[in-house]
Amino acid sequence: MDISEYYLSSNSNNEEVQAMAQACQGRHQVRDGLLILTLFQTGLRISEALSITPRKIGAYGGHAVLYIEGKGRKPRMVACPDVLAHRLKSFAFDRKLGIDERLFRINRKRAWQIIKEAAEQAGINKKDPPGPGGWRLDAGAASPGTLGTKNSPSLRPGSPPQPRAGAPGP
Repeated sequence: MDISEYYLSSNSNNEEVQAMAQACQGRHQVRDGLLILTLFQTGLRISEALSITPRKIGAYGGHAVLYIEGKGRKPRMVACPDVLAHRLKSFAFDRKLGIDERLFRINRKRAWQIIKEAAEQAGINKKDPPGPGGWRLDAGAASPGTLGTKNSPSLRPGSPPQPRAGAPGP
């Protein structure tokens, strides 16, 4: 998997995420790297990312979106960079997943382990967050902290999806 095609901007926060995705090792390195990129680029909560199925990857207004059931079982659309949506679909196809099978067949605890292991492998070990909505580093290990609440590009009916700043456009 060539992680460089997912590069969004030159800020240090994104460089750390890219380093984490590239640091994933073992037989599940593609899955783990894709999970990290999905969390960062979409702002999803871990439980929301783990619920993604091929059916939940769609389009709205010519742009890729994820149909997510958020907190309180509220349905919402979340903008997703087109390159990431394509990669998620390819991942599902390569693994011959059914339309309603989860892409990331792991539990929340394992997802946190993946994030923390990738942060360690990438040499990320800070105590201070980089800013509002960025990575919150808990006890020296990275976590997708407030990404799900502050940076999630949720869509309201009638509003076009807006990819995160610096995301590649159509």
